[in-house]
Amino acid sequence: MGLDTSNHIRMRDFTLVQIGTLNRAEVENATHLANVLQRAFRFDWYPKSFPIRSPRPVLPNGAYDLDSVASKLSELHRIPKPTIFFTSLPFGDRDTGNISEYHFFNKLGFDKDESIVSTFEWERLFNGNLQRYILSTLSAASLNFCAGINTHEETRGCLFDFCDDPAEIVKCFDGSGVCRECESRLDRNRRDGLITMEEVASARKLFNRSLNKRVCFFARPFRPPFKQVLRAIEDPLTKAGWIVVDPEKSRLPRRITDAIVQDIICSDALVADLTQENPNVFYEVGYAHAIGCEVIFISQHEPIPFDVSTDRVLFYRNTPKGLEELGRRLVRTLS
Repeated sequence: MGLDTSNHIRMRDFTLVQIGTLNRAEVENATHLANVLQRAFRFDWYPKSFPIRSPRPVLPNGAYDLDSVASKLSELHRIPKPTIFFTSLPFGDRDTGNISEYHFFNKLGFDKDESIVSTFEWERLFNGNLQRYILSTLSAASLNFCAGINTHEETRGCLFDFCDDPAEIVKCFDGSGVCRECESRLDRNRRDGLITMEEVASARKLFNRSLNKRVCFFARPFRPPFKQVLRAIEDPLTKAGWIVVDPEKSRLPRRITDAIVQDIICSDALVADLTQENPNVFYEVGYAHAIGCEVIFISQHEPIPFDVSTDRVLFYRNTPKGLEELGRRLVRTLS
């Protein structure tokens, strides 16, 4: 398997459009962060926003029928697709317009390459923190466009839950963001070439940051002594807001190299234990270097291989006290 560098990553351009009112500064900050976090998608704002002056889109329950508005704007102004329309107006449709306070959070891919996102219900229920909502929604919109993952009626703690009860939207933040059924479909579509590994990983990065979590991949030999090293660093890093990924664990029965590469692309940093100069560890380090992931080396002894001898290495003793100190030093280094 060859190494993919940033030059080989296909960028998907999404056009973001404001309809009506919007907390533009906060939403723009979130979309800027989304661009910084990953390499597969670019989210650019359309230079013009569109106020709603006509009363006709307003439904009996006070929500706005934005499907037709967005479609007309897209056609009239030839807005580049895929398009995500953002608004802080209450969003509904004609089928539910007579149901009191029945509003949508979003509608993904409602018209081929167009989606609508409303911040109204989120701000009403949770009083702000739009960054979390916007990042998770961009993650879902990306997977919807690239892999055709759509909403489902059953609430499973998934980004694609329909959520008849608006308060249930936060259940997706209790897990990985994608239910087992959507995960299986996503993996199948990746194998069929509908979505790339980098796109899956970038969507995961957006969701992970919506949890205010950063991901650290621990490259280590698959041998029992290094499991205690994993346990020693996992606790302090978890308390510091990191998700520690162990390559020995894979969520699905897929090729181990595919799982490892995807986990590395998803990661904000990689910690590599060079103690036994394990070939698997160097493979993972090489991939992380190729995609620009931060790499931190640890080892129980000197010297270390020449190719990485100029990098900083955290040396440690494999004793309870030594492992405890290693955990503290990693937290400081990754802060």
